[in-house]
Amino acid sequence: LLDDEMKVVLDADRYLLTMAKGLTAYDAGYVGLTYVPKNDLPNYRQSFQKTVEVKGEKAVVEEVLPLMASLGEKIQAIPFDEHVWYEVDNKEDLVRAEVGLKSSGYEASKLSIKTKHSM
Repeated sequence: LLDDEMKVVLDADRYLLTMAKGLTAYDAGYVGLTYVPKNDLPNYRQSFQKTVEVKGEKAVVEEVLPLMASLGEKIQAIPFDEHVWYEVDNKEDLVRAEVGLKSSGYEASKLSIKTKHSM
């Protein structure tokens, strides 16, 4: 994983222990997808609010899951190993993703690339 990508530490049962970009020892990468069952939404929202209270405007959603894990919530990691994934935040990332996908045999005309920000 690249330095600016979110890294994840899991326990033996593949539940989240912590995650952060700066980890040097990790078990997986976080691709930015989180599924929260409807009955768990109140707890997720409460943890999000706590994160905002502590971090203020600099709070990021990736800080919610480690907080929940530290409070004893079981956050299960789902393997994404069989899928090709590139995080695209800027034009350079887009070029890297296109080159990587093409070298993996994907046709550019069949790719759907969504970005966080307009380029």
